[in-house]
Amino acid sequence: GYTISELLRFNDVWVAEEAQKLAGVCISKDLGMNWTDIAVLYVLPASRGRGIGAELYTAAWKRASERGRHIFTLS
Repeated sequence: GYTISELLRFNDVWVAEEAQKLAGVCISKDLGMNWTDIAVLYVLPASRGRGIGAELYTAAWKRASERGRHIFTLS
């Protein structure tokens, strides 16, 4: 988990909804030396298998790429 101060340092947050309910989230934060960390990617179990995770990840990747950032992820 993250502390409140850590969450406040995130640069971009994407939220997916289904039927006006949270389905998933992807969060990225900038690191030093022009790197961006796609730090969180989570899709609720009931929403999995529909491509939501791929859409969230792609949005985070595109945003970092558009900003000229190197991209760091862990799986």
